[in-house]
Amino acid sequence: MAHTLDPSSRENRDGVATSTTGLSRRGFLAGIAGTAALTGLGWTPAFAAAAGSPQSTLPTPPNFPAATPLYQQAYANWSDEIRLDAVWTCAPKTAAEVVAIVNWAHTAGYKIRPRGAMHGWTPLTVVVGAPVTQVVLLDTMQYLNTISVDPSGTPATVTAGPGASLLDILGALQDKGLGWVSVPAPGNITIAGALAVDAHGAAIPADGERPITGTTYGSLSN
Repeated sequence: MAHTLDPSSRENRDGVATSTTGLSRRGFLAGIAGTAALTGLGWTPAFAAAAGSPQSTLPTPPNFPAATPLYQQAYANWSDEIRLDAVWTCAPKTAAEVVAIVNWAHTAGYKIRPRGAMHGWTPLTVVVGAPVTQVVLLDTMQYLNTISVDPSGTPATVTAGPGASLLDILGALQDKGLGWVSVPAPGNITIAGALAVDAHGAAIPADGERPITGTTYGSLSN
């Protein structure tokens, strides 16, 4: 998914306040993300039980595409109102794997639901109390998270995989001296999730301020 960009770039140009020590809010969040990345080296899904293992408790989906490992994992949304001890989950590496999984689900009678950062509170992914034995969550954040910035176009563009986080996208843009007019406060949500729920991050012009050519004031989703 591609978005046009405005040339507002560094913290002091896009309205992000800096502290007396020079550490910006974005820099602080990036530091936290870096720490998380270091502790996540060799990361495997927490409390994951591979399909067919003695630890799995749900009926194993028959003939699931072999190219994508399938495992049981707990699920909890951001508001903690939807919690599941176990639901089938997979992390495809390519769009072709996604297509194969969806085609399999169509013939096998399963439902595929995308799972990003789980930063939500509505039952769009799973429903409390509903059976999940024939639901497979598709984790987009492990592999479907590529980011490519092209600053040479008019306007410049960024193309990101559905599982790329807003924080990572903003970091890639900042490296090229670019940014977005408005973004939501949480940076750990995925770009696909942000667009799916019409994430806001409203930008309101100051008195007499005019938008940069090619941009509009409003929200990330519009």
